[in-house]
Amino acid sequence: LEAYGGATWDPGSGYGMGWWVDRDSGRITDGGLYGSVPWLDLEDGYGAFLVVEADSPTGNALADLLYDVVEAAVTEPHG
Repeated sequence: LEAYGGATWDPGSGYGMGWWVDRDSGRITDGGLYGSVPWLDLEDGYGAFLVVEADSPTGNALADLLYDVVEAAVTEPHG
């Protein structure tokens, strides 16, 4: 997913319309001041919202731990 043709400080990231785009995973995020982190995975068709009342580094660290867990819970078949 290409957000736009511009560059950010990180070649693996794009930024547009208030969202950070991870160019490798296609995940779109925009962390909040107090640590909450919403993210969208357009390829797999889901979004999630981690609500934290702490700070941005704490929220981002927790989100990093949860991305793969949430993706597996949403996309893997259950039977």
